[in-house]
Amino acid sequence: MQPEDSHSPKNERNPSRTEVEETVALLKALVSGSIDEIECPSCRRHCMRVWFTNPAQAEFRTWFVCSHCGAKRRVQDSCRPRFYREDLRNKELEAYDRELLSSRRLKPE
Repeated sequence: MQPEDSHSPKNERNPSRTEVEETVALLKALVSGSIDEIECPSCRRHCMRVWFTNPAQAEFRTWFVCSHCGAKRRVQDSCRPRFYREDLRNKELEAYDRELLSSRRLKPE
């Protein structure tokens, strides 16, 4: 069986792979020191900004939010992010993350 050509119309866009690649590009921008004016994968403008949340003890999330088109990406961190700063902590996004955590966690009997 031959692999399909990645440029064929059938495989023109593989959303899961594309989304992962775009998120990796955002994380690379953060690692390079950028916290704002990051290129948005949706509108291609340099309007993405980094925000952090700490919805529970030892729980951290990194958010990328575009001020132009409103696109959002979120990654779950395994520990406190290297570039985490309190002034980049977004309370609105944190409330959303806290709600997600409370709805996913098993409740004690």
